[in-house]
Amino acid sequence: MGSQLDELAARVTGARQQSDYPAAAEAYRQILRLRPEFVAARLDLALMQYSLRSYRAAIQSLEGVLPEIPDSILANLVLGLSFLRQQEADRVLPYLNRA
Repeated sequence: MGSQLDELAARVTGARQQSDYPAAAEAYRQILRLRPEFVAARLDLALMQYSLRSYRAAIQSLEGVLPEIPDSILANLVLGLSFLRQQEADRVLPYLNRA
């Protein structure tokens, strides 16, 4: 599994360097199939979803990972911004205040 994770990590790096966010998101999904507990990959998948303007998916991903990293400035900020993009203004401030 280690070499498979290394290969997927290399795929993520290359995709991100080329701003190929769909490919990076897919590589993160594959990583998470192997290691669902990998918090950094879960957060990075949410960031790719936000970058792809898949705000509902980003919200779902962030709501899943935020209990494990409640003080993450990045997670709170992106979750608040995702709610803003979804025009759910009443849900924005609690997350932006934590960021």
